[in-house]
Amino acid sequence: MTPFATATCFASFVIFVGFVILGVKKFGWRKSYSDYAAKWNESYPVHNVNVWSLVTVIVALLLFPSMIERGQGNAWQFLGFFAPIYLAIAAFTPKYQTDKVQKRVHVFGAIGCALISLLWLILICKTWWVVLIFAFLAWCASYSINVHKENPEYGVIFWGEMVMFLSVYTTLLIL
Repeated sequence: MTPFATATCFASFVIFVGFVILGVKKFGWRKSYSDYAAKWNESYPVHNVNVWSLVTVIVALLLFPSMIERGQGNAWQFLGFFAPIYLAIAAFTPKYQTDKVQKRVHVFGAIGCALISLLWLILICKTWWVVLIFAFLAWCASYSINVHKENPEYGVIFWGEMVMFLSVYTTLLIL
């Protein structure tokens, strides 16, 4: 990857991981990454801006260069464009828990991001096995910190999202 793509990917990674850690410390374990949107908005209300949405859109924008560049010469390169777009779509709907329209759009964006990221890992990078490794590690982490006892679904959605994010970052920055 070019230095620019590497730098933007690394910046995205640092911001995302830092924001997730900060969210968990401030608000505890949530059902999904998106569940932090309401918590951030309650704690840090900014006129017409949800802090979670802003950070998530920045993370998505910073992923564009590296995901697109990684697909150069591959017929599936466009997946590197659409995965961050779907993440941004989810980010623009922080009130998905209380607004029916935002919920539909949010779920569409979140599922689209996960599926397209998985296809990107499989078809472009050929690193589907990274997902399996992180799934196992997420399962171990979930059980080691007893999150599954509080609420069993926390292990499915939140950790599933973390598996996909870490798989993409690992593929881009290490493999």
